[in-house]
Amino acid sequence: MATPNRKSLIPTTFYEHARHSRRGLYWLTPAIVLVLYLCVMGAFIWLQRLQSAFAWSNGNFLAYARAQSAETRVPVGDIVELFNGRSGDYSLGPVSDAVVRSHQDVADTFLKIGVLDGPADVKPLWDRSFENVLRLPAA
Repeated sequence: MATPNRKSLIPTTFYEHARHSRRGLYWLTPAIVLVLYLCVMGAFIWLQRLQSAFAWSNGNFLAYARAQSAETRVPVGDIVELFNGRSGDYSLGPVSDAVVRSHQDVADTFLKIGVLDGPADVKPLWDRSFENVLRLPAA
């Protein structure tokens, strides 16, 4: 064992500490990192599947309405009416400044009519961390 030349307040050398501290739960950190990585990858895969499901439903809405009607017992005609009254295609895409601005306009309108007690800043509510994945073409 190496003995330090100078007197130190640390009772063991770095090498001794590294060699002896691996006992116990040293494997826990890589296991936690692996689980977190799998969760993030699962979220990315889920977002891509959701994006492709939206793309499919836009092109096959009658089949989608029938399937949704079978699950929810809402008449197909009502689902088709909702589809025809929408402002745009169903999609899952990156957050744009126009979307945030539109949301802020809604919050400002609610403030003017007295629904909100004070001004609300909605920009921090939007998560832009998945933008790179959402820019990829639907699988």
